[in-house]
Amino acid sequence: MSKKLAILFTFLLFLGCSENLIFDDTFPKDLTTEWALVEIRIEEDVFLEESREDTELIKITFQDDGMFKGETTRNAFGGKYTISSRDLLLFRNLITTEVLETTFGMQFYRVFNRAYDGQDYPFEFSFGEGELFLKSLNGDEMLFERN
Repeated sequence: MSKKLAILFTFLLFLGCSENLIFDDTFPKDLTTEWALVEIRIEEDVFLEESREDTELIKITFQDDGMFKGETTRNAFGGKYTISSRDLLLFRNLITTEVLETTFGMQFYRVFNRAYDGQDYPFEFSFGEGELFLKSLNGDEMLFERN
């Protein structure tokens, strides 16, 4: 009887910890594709796709192996990502080239800089009809469309 209680207690303990950042290696298939950025919201400022230059496109691709890569008009970026049990998309080890960026590109990097928590770049995420919505824990938002 005590063995069953110990197993039940252990199970409940793990269940109760589900709000902690527990990482796994499962990535939603909806995420693993190429996305194009169409809107950025930082505080009360909105930067729409229409406000960017005609030739400017910011793309990001999530791969099944937990890596991501992307490009702005002038720079490339990449790193690792994982999804926590709290439905947070965590970007890690972000690397980028550093050529003078366009205004739209600077706002994209600004969202990441403001989201950094000292270790990761955490974002809440959700999917819509061919859309990926990212919201940083400080409220900045980015909307991507499947490319």
